[in-house]
Amino acid sequence: LHREHMNYLSVLVESGQCGLSAISSKLGIDSDVVAGTIEPILMRLRLIDRTRSGRILTEAGKKYVRKGEKVGTS
Repeated sequence: LHREHMNYLSVLVESGQCGLSAISSKLGIDSDVVAGTIEPILMRLRLIDRTRSGRILTEAGKKYVRKGEKVGTS
């Protein structure tokens, strides 16, 4: 994954659940770009899910983030 994907996942780690406009604002990236280029990859990998209340990390997404944190601290 690229930096933008990891930053997106970080927003969800911090927020728990977040809408597209809030994620876009926190990333400083247009919501069309987030929805059209960043989210499709994360959804294909089943790291995030879209709900009525916003985007959330899946269990796979949580594991991926935890794994990345362990790699980053080594």
